[in-house]
Amino acid sequence: MSYILLSFVFMGMAAVVAVLIDYFGNRKSFPWYVLAACFISYFFPFTIILMLPLDLASTRYRDCSSNPLITTPCDLPLAYVSEEFLYRFWEVVYWITFNIQMFVVPIMQGYVRSGELSFGRRLWSGIKDNLIFYCICGSIGSIFVLYALFALHISAEYLLTLAIPATNAYGLLLLTILMGYGLVEVPRGLWYNANVSWVLRYLEVQAPKLKEACVDSETDIYDIARLVGHASRKIETGDALRPLVDQMMEKCPLALQQRSAAEEEDDLPNSFTRDKLIDLHARIKYAAFLSERDQALLKYLEQNAFLCQDIIANYGNSSRPIAMRSLSVMCVIASLLVIWSESTFQFTSVTLSIPALIVEPGNISYGSLEILAIGFVCYMCTCTYSTLLTINIFEYYKMVPEHHTNEVSLLFVGAYLCKLTFPLCYNFLNMGGLAEGVSRKNSTMVDYSSSPVFIQYFGPAVNLTPLFGAGYNDWVAHLVLITCVVISLNLHGRILRFFRMENYFYETIKPNNTDVEEGQSIISQARTLAERKLQRGGTTDTSRFSRSEPRARNARELLDRYKNSAANSNTTPNRSDTHATLSGSSRASDNGGAAVSISDTAQHNTSKKSNNLLQGFAGVSAFFTPKNGSASTSIGDGSRSAYQKLDQQQDEESASVSNSGGRSARKFGVTNNLFASSQRNGGKSETGKSTQGTKSSTVKRGGLFDDV
Repeated sequence: MSYILLSFVFMGMAAVVAVLIDYFGNRKSFPWYVLAACFISYFFPFTIILMLPLDLASTRYRDCSSNPLITTPCDLPLAYVSEEFLYRFWEVVYWITFNIQMFVVPIMQGYVRSGELSFGRRLWSGIKDNLIFYCICGSIGSIFVLYALFALHISAEYLLTLAIPATNAYGLLLLTILMGYGLVEVPRGLWYNANVSWVLRYLEVQAPKLKEACVDSETDIYDIARLVGHASRKIETGDALRPLVDQMMEKCPLALQQRSAAEEEDDLPNSFTRDKLIDLHARIKYAAFLSERDQALLKYLEQNAFLCQDIIANYGNSSRPIAMRSLSVMCVIASLLVIWSESTFQFTSVTLSIPALIVEPGNISYGSLEILAIGFVCYMCTCTYSTLLTINIFEYYKMVPEHHTNEVSLLFVGAYLCKLTFPLCYNFLNMGGLAEGVSRKNSTMVDYSSSPVFIQYFGPAVNLTPLFGAGYNDWVAHLVLITCVVISLNLHGRILRFFRMENYFYETIKPNNTDVEEGQSIISQARTLAERKLQRGGTTDTSRFSRSEPRARNARELLDRYKNSAANSNTTPNRSDTHATLSGSSRASDNGGAAVSISDTAQHNTSKKSNNLLQGFAGVSAFFTPKNGSASTSIGDGSRSAYQKLDQQQDEESASVSNSGGRSARKFGVTNNLFASSQRNGGKSETGKSTQGTKSSTVKRGGLFDDV
């Protein structure tokens, strides 16, 4: 009966893992082998939530049954598992997770990143990248091995026994940091998410960054398209490299225009080798993914902002804040219990750790032991795994919801889940005082027969030769408390601001913040366009696979997308109802209990709405329009975003530039190349005229856009 229940629980766990992978990844586009590797790497780390408490309760039941001094019948656990099954289970889990994190995931990441076309070449590319990495690590490690052998006179057998302890030491160190972050972040995130006004303010701060990322990713695609078009002109039809070029042309339709354009080739390579084309193909795949991901993130943010606006407009229902904050308080209590246990299990004279009190014989029944242990391990896994699922390493490894996480990031998280599986189990049993076994009298041997099966399999190797001394496995747990203090006091945010890196970690965001004003304009424009679409009888696409817009097929479409957005925002009528963004002000309590008043963005008139992120397009149009000394363009008063600074720089340069497009801007890297192309095609632009009487300006664009 226990194994039938265990089978159903495993199937439920597999369903949870499948839903999680589908939520982040895209099952429609991912290869089957990537999905299989991700499923295995996620499934086994999630099974420890169930198997470790079952191992603990089953071991206690066997000890009770085999003790001749106990005459009363022992209570049977809710699910009893035999010792042989548990030993084989932990053995299979260990070697599967070890091979996945060390070999399968790294090779598969190289395979997915490769720009090769055939299966064999892509596989060899992944193997070659990992061989280079392991050779570098091996050469560095050999220095320490030689030093240990000849300087410290350590035997080779002793060095071999350090392999598993070294792995466990790294896993414990990583576990304490990730879990310490999650112990603070999980309850604090729930508390702040109950404050809808704060969530909306945070989304407004993030909107300009995501909008800028969308522009950057589109620009990168254009830059790559120039290279692909240039390669298509250089490589003839009969060349052996032509099939690779044709593949790139299919994945980058914008390159078709660049192939027919006679552009300046001073900054382009004179020749292309196979390696250069392979790298270019890999860049195309990654740039296309970034463009879709950034657009999806922006749309995801806009939809969340719309939801927050509707909630604030109907603030009579207060069930959500109460429920969220009640759950947050429960998580705070659970976090304090974990921190207390991590900081006190080292004291052996008195039992202070919560897991030690749970597993102590005679305190509770074995069924209650299983339930409490499952809850404790589940919360530890939640705090640790949630940190991994929200990790962002240089925008390369990033878990994005709504099916917009690429294969590399999904595999990366799976590998680290496997790295943390056994250290997390060991840490829980160590808090319960079950990780070291029982020392025999007059002997150096340690008896693990009464320990859980996990310790019988894994404990002897870990405890045999601790890497940093006998107390490493105990004192490293104190890093959980240190990490929690750092995160709670926001010391990492202070360090980032010291280096001029603005990040908001649950701080009070000023209402007059520049990013807030830009974000309000972006969200207001997006909502206006969505409502116009509904008023015309259209529907808003809520499909999770359709978050991102299709990429621009050519340069004209790329620029017209932002030009039309700016035109729509400048002709938007004033909106005075609660559906604009917010009407009036709403009460919202921040962490300090102070009331935060959300500014009424409905009071922003047409001229105010023109001062948004899309004003950068006005700066771009200045590149195309020759100006004399009297011609100037007045940009209205607004926040000094990066786009406005760029526009002002170009206005200053335009006084000394005639019949020239100026320097290309980083935000819109297409301008210089389009201008040069249009000049050769005979396109002419008219002089921009400005109206000084109003804050918003209108730039008259000439025939240059017709020639693009």
